[in-house]
Amino acid sequence: VLPFKVHQRRLAGGFAASNDQLLDAMSFAFRHLRLVVEPGGAAALAAVLAHREAFAGKGPVLVVLSGGNVDPEMFARAISRPGDL
Repeated sequence: VLPFKVHQRRLAGGFAASNDQLLDAMSFAFRHLRLVVEPGGAAALAAVLAHREAFAGKGPVLVVLSGGNVDPEMFARAISRPGDL
């Protein structure tokens, strides 16, 4: 309860990521960073990639990527996605 109250006073908003955006972020992390991340661990990256305009011109952006506990089938789906973000 306390963290929510602190965030409620201090934060100005947030972003959500779709399942497709999570898979895209997992693919991006693997292709460009050589990291295996699980969907929840790629959520911040997915938000930044999907909402680049919100971060443009505001200086460096720090994204924490975590967790390699991903189902092999899901990871295969992620890295087989076409395109380059």
